[in-house]
Amino acid sequence: MEGIRSANVNGRQPIVTRIGGRSKTEELKSCVLYEKVSLAKKRKTIPRSVYRPYSDARKVMVPLKNRIIQCLSSIQHSRNRLLRAEQLEPVMHDHHYSQLTALTLTKLPLEVWLGIRFLVTVQTEEEETEKVQTDFHNTTEETFETYQDELIHYDDNEVQRIQDDRLVDKDNKVLFQIPMHYRFEGDFSNSDCEETGESNDGWKVVQMSKNKRERLIEHNLSYGLKAMEKEEVDSVMNIWSLSKQEKWTLYLHWRNNYIELQKKLLEEYSDRYKDSCSDLQKRKQDLNLSVVAGTDVVGMTTTGAAKHNYIIKGIRPKIVIVEEAAEIFEAHIFASLAPSVQQLVLIGDHEQLRPKPTYYELEKNYKLDVSLFERLTKNKCPVKTLSIQHRMRPEIASLITPTIYPVLYNHVSVEEYDHIQGVDKSLFFIAHTELELSSNSDNKSHSNRHEAMFLAALCEYFIKQDYDVSQITILTLY
Repeated sequence: MEGIRSANVNGRQPIVTRIGGRSKTEELKSCVLYEKVSLAKKRKTIPRSVYRPYSDARKVMVPLKNRIIQCLSSIQHSRNRLLRAEQLEPVMHDHHYSQLTALTLTKLPLEVWLGIRFLVTVQTEEEETEKVQTDFHNTTEETFETYQDELIHYDDNEVQRIQDDRLVDKDNKVLFQIPMHYRFEGDFSNSDCEETGESNDGWKVVQMSKNKRERLIEHNLSYGLKAMEKEEVDSVMNIWSLSKQEKWTLYLHWRNNYIELQKKLLEEYSDRYKDSCSDLQKRKQDLNLSVVAGTDVVGMTTTGAAKHNYIIKGIRPKIVIVEEAAEIFEAHIFASLAPSVQQLVLIGDHEQLRPKPTYYELEKNYKLDVSLFERLTKNKCPVKTLSIQHRMRPEIASLITPTIYPVLYNHVSVEEYDHIQGVDKSLFFIAHTELELSSNSDNKSHSNRHEAMFLAALCEYFIKQDYDVSQITILTLY
């Protein structure tokens, strides 16, 4: 690609675009499609008719993604934490929700209903001397179920407050009333409770300590209790009159319905998100094609050609050139072609490396190691063979001529290679009798510790002959 980019064709350099990952070559960095698209966005050179649909498709995906994350988070949260009343509203009967939220002294009426939070009167010093103090220092979780049995005194103001907390309809008919055992007087300062900071109209809200609260919630959400059946839920007229266990089973019914609702929403959002992804992919392809348009040469791997086949179809190339074609699977070549192709140029050497299937059985039984290049060559398809080599030392070239190549000439540049320092010959073979380590898998290479130790020592020897580490390369057999 570097050579093509620097060539002079009809007085100008060809426009080159590389499809795929970011280039390791600095010269080609500006030719990578990703960089070209980024630059086109920055310069606002992408046609509005292409960029606007792409931008809109991206914006649609953001809220959908957030909703999916929210649904997943809500489902996970509901399994080990209490939900809020407003979250459960869509799966509750209207009168159940009205009864629950009628308690306006706290932002979390559900926790009061379940016995995790409690209402406490705020007393003045004079009131405190006239009332019986209740010691909650040794209160246990079991006693919270029978608060109605505690010794509590109520004056006229408290009676009026209780009357005010009743939920009545338009005809002043009492629909339900929060039971008295949700209200407590006394000194909670030394108990296993903590204040929430909520207070109103002579009442304050306290709750169980964090550890105690978490243990209670975990126990009721995770062990033993079965959710209340729908028929039983429908028959509940006053949720405040239920026993503690009944409340938790009712809550589990709401929780399970909430999870099912979230799953349905998650499925809906996921389907819409998938559709949005497909739409965004199509818009992104249109954007990429608009940037690639006008390119003289497009370079990519055969894997990239299969992945970005829309580009090949979109730019409608007439000529496809495949380098190292003898090492590429036949199917990969065909995946790189489009109906517009008029000429296919394969460059390679089937006398050297072949395609390498991942599994040996595919190579052995189905001949997948035979490339299209080798197949065409052996079927007498016209081939142009290069007869001058520019890489190997003459000593190495003599080993394959005429054994593999009938005619092969050495370029003058290889005749001028320096002699290897520290050894008598620039080419030699080492024979030994140390066996390779066996391998139980066809996918793993064999290894020979003796050869590895010898090569490590040989490299160390060459370094002592003033060769730099960057000048030494070890090639192993395939």
